[in-house]
Amino acid sequence: MKKHLLPLLALLSFFLFSLRLDAVTFNVTVPSETYQCWIAGNFCGWNNNKHQMTKVDANHYTLTINESDFSDQTVNLSNIRYKYLKGGGDWAYVEKSADGSEIPDRSYHERDTVLSWAQCFCGYEPIKGFVTINAQVPSTINELYLVGNFCSWSLPTDSTKMKLVETNASGKHFSLKIWTNDAQKLQYKFCAGPAWDYEQTESANFMMSDPILSEDFVLISSFKAIYDSTKLGDVNMTINVPLGTDSVWIQGSLYNWNWNNPSAQLCTKVTDGKFKYTVKQVMQMEYRLYNKPAWDYPEIDSLGYERANRKLSYPADAQTTITVKGWKNGYTPYIDKQAPSQPTELIFTLATLNSITLSWNASTDNVSVISYDVYKDGVFYINTTSTWTSVLNLKQNTSYSFTVVARDAAGNKSIESAKLIVKTANIDTQPPTQPSVLSSIKVAANSVTLQWNPSTDDTGVVSYDVYKNGVFYKMTTSELIEVTGLLPNTTYSFTVIARDAFGHNSLESDKFVVSTLNTTGGKFITFNVTVPDGTYQCWIVGNFCGWNNNKYQMSKVDAHHYILTINEAEFTDKTVNVSNIQYKYLQCGGDWGCVEKAASGVEILDRSYHEQDTVLKWPVFFPPPLVFPGYVTIKAQVSSSVNELYLVGNFCSWALPTDSTKMKLVETNASGKLFSLRIWTDDLRSLQYRFCAGPTWDYQQSKKENFYFPSWGDTTTVETISSFDYIYDKAKLGTIKIKATVPTGTIECWLQGSFLGWKIENSQLGIKNQDGTFSFTAKDVYVMNYRLYNGLTWNDAEVDETGKDQPNRIVEFPKDSVTSISVYAWRNANGIQPVHQNRYRIFTQVSDVVVEGVESDERVEVYNLFGVMLKSAISQGEQLRFSLRKGAIYLIKVGAKTVKVAM
Repeated sequence: MKKHLLPLLALLSFFLFSLRLDAVTFNVTVPSETYQCWIAGNFCGWNNNKHQMTKVDANHYTLTINESDFSDQTVNLSNIRYKYLKGGGDWAYVEKSADGSEIPDRSYHERDTVLSWAQCFCGYEPIKGFVTINAQVPSTINELYLVGNFCSWSLPTDSTKMKLVETNASGKHFSLKIWTNDAQKLQYKFCAGPAWDYEQTESANFMMSDPILSEDFVLISSFKAIYDSTKLGDVNMTINVPLGTDSVWIQGSLYNWNWNNPSAQLCTKVTDGKFKYTVKQVMQMEYRLYNKPAWDYPEIDSLGYERANRKLSYPADAQTTITVKGWKNGYTPYIDKQAPSQPTELIFTLATLNSITLSWNASTDNVSVISYDVYKDGVFYINTTSTWTSVLNLKQNTSYSFTVVARDAAGNKSIESAKLIVKTANIDTQPPTQPSVLSSIKVAANSVTLQWNPSTDDTGVVSYDVYKNGVFYKMTTSELIEVTGLLPNTTYSFTVIARDAFGHNSLESDKFVVSTLNTTGGKFITFNVTVPDGTYQCWIVGNFCGWNNNKYQMSKVDAHHYILTINEAEFTDKTVNVSNIQYKYLQCGGDWGCVEKAASGVEILDRSYHEQDTVLKWPVFFPPPLVFPGYVTIKAQVSSSVNELYLVGNFCSWALPTDSTKMKLVETNASGKLFSLRIWTDDLRSLQYRFCAGPTWDYQQSKKENFYFPSWGDTTTVETISSFDYIYDKAKLGTIKIKATVPTGTIECWLQGSFLGWKIENSQLGIKNQDGTFSFTAKDVYVMNYRLYNGLTWNDAEVDETGKDQPNRIVEFPKDSVTSISVYAWRNANGIQPVHQNRYRIFTQVSDVVVEGVESDERVEVYNLFGVMLKSAISQGEQLRFSLRKGAIYLIKVGAKTVKVAM
């Protein structure tokens, strides 16, 4: 008997051993409200934090675990036990069975289904998109502004000024469409004027009543004040202060109670103990005075307490004198008498009908430059902390002159910049073309989805107005809109008008008439079809609609499935029903050349009705839309020496590799290693990407050309990368210390490089040593490209002896673990200028750029702002002229010097 059992036991042992796999994959279908899904079981010691599953879509998660990861090495398919959890670190979120009780431990199946969860896990995915805020206010309101966390609670601006929709019996209806990164967390208030003094009296913030919807409507009963442009005026303030006060700043509601947005205002010193300031075009304002631009230095009363907000109003306080008793945290400042350097290269970057946008190179100062005064036609226009500004409310087709003066904290002013003369654009008189081919792509009982061919315009179409039965319905920026709130079995007419940026309207489109479905009579028939890869649209045509190939476009479920429901009462031939329906599918609506074919390539016979059909082949390729968004999977085959692989590209704005772009190792094969990553792209056809064999750009592929996605219809592609600049190896990481010797007088020194993502805001500030050198430390690095800067802009880079930008420096660990370098000069500091600075001059004449004083055989090149060379010439010692298009900015390069010229 025992002799017969031995072979059976051996066979059973072999069978159990064969159940062990290199990897085990779990797939699960979950309820739609699931935000995360985790798995825990005896293979991981019931550690509920160990394995978070990967989200496939809203209802499906997956996870593959290598057998080597199992805590209990005796675990195999035959004895795996596990459960699913909705929240990773808490057993309170474990799955439940249909009756609500906790389910027993699961045995392994390739596919599982979770029916419900024990509790709601409170995570959520932000609801991003445009929302429309509507407000009903009293009729006394002249204008309304929207402010909130969507704009960081900043001061109302033209971009948050709401549009008056109508004046009705209850007052006025205003509306504004805004972008929000999370509709569930959106908060907002209203102001009846362009400052916080005019905010609503309702103290609480408003929130979206239903974040899923794209519109909200609120009622506001009253405001603290109502803005009236006819009541504005200048308030001239005389400020008496303690003797020795070096500066006075005014901060208040008109300036958003924010030092930098826009900056608080510096008052003008008249004599010791007396300052003055003029508040321009104000009706009322709350404010405080400060001895220094920081909250720690406010004025105090005679008892030493911070003084409450002061108030002023026009015309009651048109001429007002106030007295400051003292300052909190009074200090003795350094007396700075050195003025900033002159602002240079003042140019315009945009000129419209009524505005001009200016920019200039930053000035330097022995302490710091705090702001710039911009003058229009010799008169002060605005003070700004940026090196650019927009000048608004100008006349069209009119020339203006501009200059800029830099200020420092001590009130010192620079020399005025060179004068720039710019002309605003001329008026646009051409309206957009008429919208054409207005039609419906979906008709339901209570809604109609319309589409039309886009209009064209010389300055660009900005929106379309849709009219229902001759009455304005809604504005849209796309050529597609769903009209909702309709009555069943009712006929409606629609027209569309296009608008351009200058308010010109196109001719009204041809009228389109359509009837909604009847919900009370007839029978609904549903068609479902599975289609081949690459299908972009699917239409259905048959005897129920007179074989009209333009009538029924099906709704897309996913890349391979379409659906359409038709009311039998809508049939053209009333004798047609399910028993005698005949039909075919088309890939594009208006062309029988797109009709489906059988597997052999022959056009199929007319179909009889089935609830589910399958199209095997299309006869022609129907082109995709201009933009084709969706998920794609990128796979890469690399050598076995690569330890980890990252994907970077325009899908993530070419940002530094992160954990979210780290690719997953799929397999190790004879050719090396195969990595994979699934990503979202806004347009498959314009997707570009590269690979990095480590978490910085130093490890990028040796082949510098970008990869492109092969076709808009594909969802997966495999690339082969032969080599990389470097390969990341954690065992080789270490700390690199850099000591930089810099020009005398350097106040600060910054390091920027590949390990910081080449983003200026990520720069590392060096530690200044007693001998004037600067020290930097890069931790956990193997290789690094970097440059040094004298400030936090790209224009502050180090230059070599010829005035050219110093090329990237490279260090490696451990070879360069301690490195000393010398900076010859800074581009914008210490008077360092490129060679030959005074040998030639560049100026404009009519439509020409003229270059004088260039030596014989020296090349002059003209580039646009994108770095594309437009023209070049070699001088023979004569004057060179380049005829260029007006209204643009050019870069003129002569030797090592590049000059920016605006035509």
